[in-house]
Amino acid sequence: MAKKKAAGSSILDSGDDAPELTDAFFAAATVRDGGKIVCRGRPKLAAPKQLVTIRFPAETLGRLRAMGPGWQGVVVKAVEKELDNPTVSKMRSKKGTPNARGSGVGAVRARRRDVA
Repeated sequence: MAKKKAAGSSILDSGDDAPELTDAFFAAATVRDGGKIVCRGRPKLAAPKQLVTIRFPAETLGRLRAMGPGWQGVVVKAVEKELDNPTVSKMRSKKGTPNARGSGVGAVRARRRDVA
C-alpha cells in the first residue's frame, strides 16, 4: 500500500513552537465572558415565527405564488389585518374558542356519543 502524502504544511515555524497571532487567529477564537461562551451572529428571537400547515385550494395557491417572492408575507399581513377587524372579534366572542366541540369531525362524533 502506498504511503499517504502529508496533509499540508505546518503552521508552526521550525524555530518556534507558538503560532503567529494573526487577525485570522483571533477571528476564529471562542469568546468567553467569565465561564460562559458568548455566541456570535444573530441573536435568538424572543418570539420566533412558527411553522404551520394550512391547505389552500389549488387556484388560490396558484394566484398567491404568482405574486412572486414574498407572497407568504402578503398572506400573513392579510390574516393579521382580518384578525384586527372588529367584526372578527365579535364573531370570536360570541362563539367562544374555535373547535371547542363546536365544529369539525371530532365535534360531530362527540355529539353522536352524547345522543347515544
